[in-house]
Amino acid sequence: MQPTIYLGIVLALLAAIFVVRDRVNLAWWFFAISQVLGATSVANLTALGGASLSFPQVGVAILVVTAFAVALRDNQSLRRSLEIHAVALALILYTLIISFWGPRLFAGQLELVSMRAGEDGNRIAPLGPSSTNITHSLYLTGSFLTAVAVACLFARSLKAGQFRNAVLALGLVHVFLGVVDAMGAVAGQSGVLNFLRNANYSMMEQTMGGVKRLSGSLPEPAAYATFAVPLAVFATEDWLRTRGRLAGVAGVLLWLLTLASTSSTGIVSVVIYLATAIPRIVFLRGRFAMKTGVLLVTGGAVLGLTALFLAQPESYIATRDFVFDLTIDKGDSFSAIERGSWSAQGWTAFVASHGLGIGAGSFRCSNFFLAVVGSLGAIGALLMIIFVAQVVLAASVKSSDSLQKSAAWASLFALVPAMFSGPTPDPGFIFGMFAGFALHPHLASKKVEPAVMIPIMRSAGRATSR
Repeated sequence: MQPTIYLGIVLALLAAIFVVRDRVNLAWWFFAISQVLGATSVANLTALGGASLSFPQVGVAILVVTAFAVALRDNQSLRRSLEIHAVALALILYTLIISFWGPRLFAGQLELVSMRAGEDGNRIAPLGPSSTNITHSLYLTGSFLTAVAVACLFARSLKAGQFRNAVLALGLVHVFLGVVDAMGAVAGQSGVLNFLRNANYSMMEQTMGGVKRLSGSLPEPAAYATFAVPLAVFATEDWLRTRGRLAGVAGVLLWLLTLASTSSTGIVSVVIYLATAIPRIVFLRGRFAMKTGVLLVTGGAVLGLTALFLAQPESYIATRDFVFDLTIDKGDSFSAIERGSWSAQGWTAFVASHGLGIGAGSFRCSNFFLAVVGSLGAIGALLMIIFVAQVVLAASVKSSDSLQKSAAWASLFALVPAMFSGPTPDPGFIFGMFAGFALHPHLASKKVEPAVMIPIMRSAGRATSR
C-alpha cells in the first residue's frame, strides 16, 4: 500500500470521531461528505493492481463499522434491517461467488474490453481472473452494506432530520466545488481542484465550444452530473413535501450545475425527472399555487423559446444545435458507438456464460442493466430487480414517511444516469445511502449506547436517542 497525504487527514478525523460525545452522528456526517471526494485517493493498493482507496470507500468502512458497533447494543435494529435487506444480502453473496468462479469457469472463451488496460496499453484481453474482479465485487458489496448500515442507524440511533441535513450539505458542497471549477477556468486556472483528483483513474479536462465542462472534484463531467442528479431529486422531492427553504435552494443549484456540466447523461436525466415530476404535481390534489407555478414556468419557457426564434433565429438555431449535439445527435458520435459496443458485451457475456454471469469487474460496460446481466447473470439480475422494486414500493405507498419517499425517488434516479453510462453492476454508494434510508424500519424510541468503532470506547460518551 502506498499512502497519500490524505491518509493523515483521515486518521485525524477518525481520532475526532473517537473523542466527541455524538460519535454516531459525526461518523454519519463523515460518510456523507466524503462521497463528494470520489477522485481523492487515501492510498494506492499495489496488491490490487494499483487500485485507489478513495475517501468514499473509507467513509463506507467507517459507516459500516459504526452500525455494527451500535448493533451490539441494539440487536432489534440490526435484525429488522437485515430482514428488510435480505435480498441485498443474497445479491452480495451471489456477486462474491460468481466473481470468483465466473472468470475461471469461462476463462479464454471471450475477448472483452477490460476495466483496466494491460501493461501494453491494450484494453482488449481474454476473459480470466483479475484484480478487478476483487475490487468491483467489493464495491458492489460496499454499496449494499451501506444500505444496511444506514437502515440500522436511522432505525433508532439517528433522527430523520440528521439525514436531511447531511444530504443537503453534501449537495451544496458539490455545487460549491463545481462553481470553484468554473471560476478557476475563467481565471485561467482550469486545474484549480486537481489536488483533490489524485486517484488512479482517468482524469478528463473537457471543453465544448470553448467552454470548460464542469468536473468539480470528480474525474469527468459525466461523473459530476451523475453525482448531482440523485441529490437534486432528493432536494426537490423534499421541497415539494415540506417547502423547506434550504432544500429548495439546494435543488435549484444542483439542477443548474447539472445542466452547466453539459453532460448528455445529466441533461437526459433532467428531462426524465421532469417527465415524472410535472404530471405528479399537476394531478396532485390541492396545492393550487404550486400547480399554477409549474404551468407558468412551463408556459414561460415555451414562450421564451418562441420569442427567441422570432427575434433571433440564428441564436435559436445555435442553441438548438448545441442541445442536439449533446443529446439526439450524440448517438452518431464515435464515443456513442464505442459505448454501444461496450454495452453489447453484457449480452454477449450473458449468453456465453449460459445465464450465470462472468463476475463483476470482468468487462467494461456502458449500461447498468446490461452490466448486471453480463456480470451477475439471471440470478443477480433478478435479485437486483427485486431490490429496486422494494425501493419503488417505498416511493409509492401511502404508509411511507415523506422523507423516506424523497430518499426512494433519489435512489431510483441514482440509477437513471447509470442506464446510459454505468460501467459496472455496482449501483454506487449514493444509491445505497438513499435506498437504506428509504427502507429503514421505524422502531420505538429507546436509548442506545453509541458504541462507535470499538466497544470498549462506549464509556466515553452518552447514548444518542431520538
